[in-house]
Amino acid sequence: MLFFNRGPSQSIYLSLAEDIDPATPVGDLFKEGPIRVRIMSVNGTQVRIGVRSPLHLDVYREDGLESVPHATASAG
Repeated sequence: MLFFNRGPSQSIYLSLAEDIDPATPVGDLFKEGPIRVRIMSVNGTQVRIGVRSPLHLDVYREDGLESVPHATASAG
C-alpha cells in the first residue's frame, strides 16, 4: 500500500503505467482486483490516505506530476 498525506485542495492521480497499452480492456486492467483507497487517519486538515492498486497503475501526488512525462499530458 502506498501512503500519502494530503490537505485541502490537494490531489492524487492514478494512471496507466507507461508500458501499458491504453486500448487494454478494463476487465484485463482489474483482473488483479480493485483499487483500494483507505483513509488511514485525519489530523486537523491533513488526511493520510493509503492506496492499493494493481501494479500496472501508477499513483502520483499532484505536486509530483511534473517529473512523470507520461502523466502530465493526461492530468488536465
